[in-house]
Amino acid sequence: MTNRTYLSVPFPEKDAAKQLGARWDGAARAWYIPDGLEADKFARWLPTQKSSQTPLLQSGEDIFTLPLEAGKTEQEKGISLSALMNKANAAVSAALPQSVWVKAEITELNNRNGHLYLTLAESVGGQQVAQARATLWANQAVRLLAQFETVTGQGLQVGTAVLLAVEVGIHARFGLSLTIVDIDPSFTLGDQQAKLQAIRAQLQASGLYGRNKQLQFPNDLRRIAVLSPAQAAGLGDFQADAKLLAAHQLCQFDYFYASFQGAQTQSEMLAALQAIEQAHQNNPFDLLVIIRGGGAKQDLMFLNDIALATRICHFPIAVATGIGHERDDTILDEVAHRRFDTPSKVIAFIREQIVQGALQAQTSWRAISQVSRLRLSQQKEVIEANQQQIRAQAQRQIWGQRQAIQQQQVRMTQAAQRVCLSQAAQLNQYRAQVNYIATDKLRQARNNLTRLHEGIVPNAQNVISAAHRQLMSYHGLVISQHPQRLLSLGYMMARDAQGKVITTREQALQQSRLILQFKDGTMQVVPDNHPQETLF
Repeated sequence: MTNRTYLSVPFPEKDAAKQLGARWDGAARAWYIPDGLEADKFARWLPTQKSSQTPLLQSGEDIFTLPLEAGKTEQEKGISLSALMNKANAAVSAALPQSVWVKAEITELNNRNGHLYLTLAESVGGQQVAQARATLWANQAVRLLAQFETVTGQGLQVGTAVLLAVEVGIHARFGLSLTIVDIDPSFTLGDQQAKLQAIRAQLQASGLYGRNKQLQFPNDLRRIAVLSPAQAAGLGDFQADAKLLAAHQLCQFDYFYASFQGAQTQSEMLAALQAIEQAHQNNPFDLLVIIRGGGAKQDLMFLNDIALATRICHFPIAVATGIGHERDDTILDEVAHRRFDTPSKVIAFIREQIVQGALQAQTSWRAISQVSRLRLSQQKEVIEANQQQIRAQAQRQIWGQRQAIQQQQVRMTQAAQRVCLSQAAQLNQYRAQVNYIATDKLRQARNNLTRLHEGIVPNAQNVISAAHRQLMSYHGLVISQHPQRLLSLGYMMARDAQGKVITTREQALQQSRLILQFKDGTMQVVPDNHPQETLF
């Protein structure tokens, strides 16, 4: 074999060495200077000893038991560290000439110029038993990461369990290093899915899986507990609308915080859920909302926890989640009463529920007003009909009594005349008797008329009084719903420039200005046409 001058070329500089003419020795796994090229061009990669022009490791040599060369001084004995590392690299390459599939967990991950630098580790019983650095070069990273994300729905993240095909090497400057040449995404996917399936099966076997979904979802949302990481990406979006609802006293939001990723996730979330339940006992919540939003998909693994899922299943009120992943569900999404893709969709649902409740109340109020006006109109008609009937009956009775009196008077006059004509002689004798009888009859008739009048008038007055009281009651009810009274209670009325009442948000947005009427006056405002800044 022709003696070769081997170079110590870091991987990022391989293209530069290749452009100068260096070639790759697959057996020695090192770059070398081909015959005919000057070594000066490769000076920065040359070993410190010229003796390295021979192969780094001959067959059968033991790099740890090489004898000292005879006749050398103390300063000339031994080899350089780089030569030793190169020999070790050659030995490893000879022992592991092909890539090896390795199972490990990613504990560190950095991206520099498209190259991924990883720290891989293996733990047994919570104790780390092995660790090594690994590199995924940019020319391989695009293809392998795209394949991994397509299968698993996520990128490589710290904490991910992976199955990697690696080539083992020892670099003179960086020591033992693993070069990643392939990734098996099915291993990572299987590890996560197996864990999720085991939790789901355990909850189903215990009868807890659908327990929270069986609770009655509240129609009226007035007090809501929110559980989120303190710095969650979606918390700000959620609070933007929540603050508007709270400012208008439509709904109260109490916030509780816990980590949603990392080793402390379970303990902090369980503590937060306990605090929420204690607060619920003192002042009941209508709904518990669990939100996160954004973040790496790999972080979802910390939420797939049997203790957290069990706690949600046992929770005494309905739970809604908006963890922020449209494609992937956590076990918390599965056991919650309602699942939303993002925190924004959660608060949009809450806002819609409140708006619908307000619209229903408004519709009910209008229906009550219409029924009241109808009943009032009907009662007025009944009262007027009763009054007319009473007047007619009274007039008929009075007319009848008058007719009876007149008839009686005619009969008495005729009888008196007959008595006078037939008994002229007895006129004086009977005059007093006739006058007495006539007077008595007249008194009795008058008494009868008085009694009839006394019976008719009070009854008529009682009916009129009762009708008047009922009328005043309906009048008071109508007055209590008068717009001016509603304005005095804190409501306001919106009108356009022509004074027409505005009843919908869409009508308001079409106006260049609005006139708001309060109990003590009016003011003009300009509508804000930005939907994200409006309440409804």
